[in-house]
Amino acid sequence: MSKKDIAVYTALLVCLTIAVLMHFSIGKNRPSMKPFTEVIKKTIKNISTDRIETKTKVTLREIKEPPKKSVRKISQEHKSKIVTKTKKETKEKRLSKKVDISTKLLDAGKEMIGKEGEKLGKYPSFIVDYRKTLGFKRYARSLLSIGGRFFLMDMNSKKLKAEIDIKSGNFKKVENLEGLSPRSRTISNESETDVYIRTAQNKYGYSSYSVVLLLPLTIDSLLVAGMEKSLKELSLSNSDFYCFQGLYRKERDEIILNITSGRKKDGKTIPFDIGFNLSKVSMI
Repeated sequence: MSKKDIAVYTALLVCLTIAVLMHFSIGKNRPSMKPFTEVIKKTIKNISTDRIETKTKVTLREIKEPPKKSVRKISQEHKSKIVTKTKKETKEKRLSKKVDISTKLLDAGKEMIGKEGEKLGKYPSFIVDYRKTLGFKRYARSLLSIGGRFFLMDMNSKKLKAEIDIKSGNFKKVENLEGLSPRSRTISNESETDVYIRTAQNKYGYSSYSVVLLLPLTIDSLLVAGMEKSLKELSLSNSDFYCFQGLYRKERDEIILNITSGRKKDGKTIPFDIGFNLSKVSMI
């Protein structure tokens, strides 16, 4: 055996000896290993019984309770109902009343509009519907019964051309307008008055004609004074309004004018239910 081979075998023997010594050294210092089953038993034993019961109770409660999404929806519906109710409660109170017709009210109205109605222009106009409740014929008869009169007006010259006898359909000369209000009520979009317009075109020549109603000045006096008195309950007055809207209706043999709303100068519309028994006006 050569010297080279002896050196190689000696090196290998030294390495093997070192490896054996290290193996026994590590094994001696290593902590003892227990079986895996014992580890599981110890872990389960360390878990608190109270903790398991608490977790179980929470889980059961979550199962019984409705989902969070449903609870939120119910809450929103309830809130919505409350808001709606609040809006209804805060809704502006509607003025509803019947105006008492009296000599005192008439005198107050005369003072407001002037003896001949010369101050009527400063007060709101009245736009009243009769079609929904009466129709033209009943309307005309009712207004004639309280002193109203129908005329043909030339809208170009703004002059009364003739008085119309509604019963016969004939035209009469315009006479004695004393006691009538200077504020005319134009009858527009009424098919039953077309016959008067055609007759006027043939009789007086072509022009722009309209049928108008003139009421007794006492009625305008009472309307202006009655509205002023009623509006005070809302801390308002005639001067706050541009016009009033209403409708005519029959109550037994009496003609009633109901003011249903008012258009304010600021553009707002205020609802009303203010009744005037116009048949009583003619009895004063």
